[in-house]
Parts: sequence; structure tokens; C-alpha cells
Amino acid sequence: FNVRGTRMFEKCGWFFNCLNGNLYSGPPSSFSNKSYHNSRVNVGEYVEVVVDRTAKTIAFSVNGKGGSNPLYHNVFNDGDDLRACVILSWKHDSVG
Repeated sequence: FNVRGTRMFEKCGWFFNCLNGNLYSGPPSSFSNKSYHNSRVNVGEYVEVVVDRTAKTIAFSVNGKGGSNPLYHNVFNDGDDLRACVILSWKHDSVG
């Protein structure tokens, strides 16, 4: 998402783009269009976010594959609030 011309997905947070399967994040990982899933997430497929508060990692899985490999490390501190955010791109996209 953009705010007044600033690409916020490169400034803060940890993102998985369902349109192309790539990763984006702010520092310290600073992923910008990093290849991960190699294709868009299609109708009927699902994405799971795996947060390990003890290890301080975040992983994503698509249809149950890939969640065992954390993609983001040391991403938050004890006591930090994490808030999920979903940006829907197409008319019939949904969150379940």
C-alpha cells in the first residue's frame, strides 16, 4: 500500500503478496519483491501465517506448504502487539 507516494510495505511490517507470491517487508529484513511462492494464490487456495512468539519468527504457508521455514527472524519484542492486515485486490476476494 502507498501513503502519499511512500511504499509503506517497504517501510514497516511483513507481507506476503497473493498476486505474485512474493515477500515484502521493512527493516531489518527489507524484502522488496523477494521470490517465495513463485505464483499467485488462486481461488480455493489458502495462506496461513505462522507466528512463533518464542522464536520471534513469522512464516507463511500456501496450502499447508512452506510454513515450517521462518521467513522473518527477530521481528518483534516480548510484549509487542501484532495486528493482521489483509489487502483484497479483486472483487470476489475473501478472508476466511
